[in-house]
Amino acid sequence: MDIDNILKQINHESREKALNNGAYTGYQLISKLKDISDRNKPVIINMKLPVYDNNYKVIGYDYIYVASDFKCRSWRGSYDLPATGFVSPDYDTFSVEEIIKNIEESDRLEVTGWKGGDFTLSMNDVIYIANQGESNESIAVVDIEELPDVVILHTEPDMY
Repeated sequence: MDIDNILKQINHESREKALNNGAYTGYQLISKLKDISDRNKPVIINMKLPVYDNNYKVIGYDYIYVASDFKCRSWRGSYDLPATGFVSPDYDTFSVEEIIKNIEESDRLEVTGWKGGDFTLSMNDVIYIANQGESNESIAVVDIEELPDVVILHTEPDMY
């Protein structure tokens, strides 16, 4: 088996793992967000981060709140998959409507991988939450919670 086929097999298995663990694809995220009637509500991401001991064993989790515009680009974890960066919600927030628009515009977007190569993003794939140049624990959205004044996207790590 040549290296391209090996990489395709790894990507297929990783995608199946993420989907079986509840990670949303771009299209699934759009569908869930379109169910929200007030599209002007801000969206905050509740990012679950593993805490490690000195032997790199997970000993617990921390949670931080971040915001993202969901303008997708190539993910450092696998260049052909979409990722979106994040900022502190104190710096900026984005509405449900803005996020839907940006995810839709990211479908079939031509991007260059972190170390080169051209790829076409698909919103049939999981969108990873990671800033440029980071794989960020393979964090992906697994649930959406609508509150009176905000929409919370809940995440899980190790989705690749």
